[in-house]
Amino acid sequence: MLDLYELIGVPENASEVWIQRSCQTARDRIESDASLKEKKRALALANVADAHKTLTDPEARKAYDQALERWREATAAGGAMVMMRKIVIGIVLIGIIGAGGYWYRERQNERIRFEQERVLSEIAEKKRMAEIAEQRRKSEERLQQEAIERQQDEEKRLELAREQRVQDAKGQRFVVDERYEKAQRDKRMDAERQQRLNEELRERFEAEKIRRQAQVDVERQRRFVEQREREEANAAAQRAAEERMRLLQEQAKNR
Repeated sequence: MLDLYELIGVPENASEVWIQRSCQTARDRIESDASLKEKKRALALANVADAHKTLTDPEARKAYDQALERWREATAAGGAMVMMRKIVIGIVLIGIIGAGGYWYRERQNERIRFEQERVLSEIAEKKRMAEIAEQRRKSEERLQQEAIERQQDEEKRLELAREQRVQDAKGQRFVVDERYEKAQRDKRMDAERQQRLNEELRERFEAEKIRRQAQVDVERQRRFVEQREREEANAAAQRAAEERMRLLQEQAKNR
């Protein structure tokens, strides 16, 4: 049993004002102690708060004094060992519960991290697809502009050719066959059209490759998280079994 008087450093007949000042001093001392870890500091502050709440309430203080007196009598009569065993069992149970809570929180955090990674992966994939679509749009616009420019150049060239043919006809020179020029022009346009189709197919292949790789990455991450959860569950079950075995051994030894 925790001696609250000894905890805050006052005698059992201390006044309420004395107890309040001692509790404040104890809190300041604990908060200023840089060597204490966070859990120990929180436990010490909780004990001081419990002492202040109990010893400043007359009814609670009276009940605590009676319980303290009985505990001292039980300790003097040899009952301290039984009480210590109960305290140890209680601490062990609290530790087991705390370990289970820690494992559950870690698993929840792992699931949250996996969900965040999945969302980020989806966002990244959408961004890549948007970039690919934007590049494709720009490529199509560039091809259209180039086609327009080629068509204008071709029209100018044909106009010059027509003028040249007129001049050649007047000068009895060789006239270029217009059907041959049309066939050559059609051939060039077919080659350009086939080149555009090849570029579109290559872009679609790259986009499909990126999408499949993203799916593989997500599946790999999901399997990794599931494996981690199984390993943590097995480890927690093994620790709980070892702790129960140790408690049973201690109980058998105490008997």
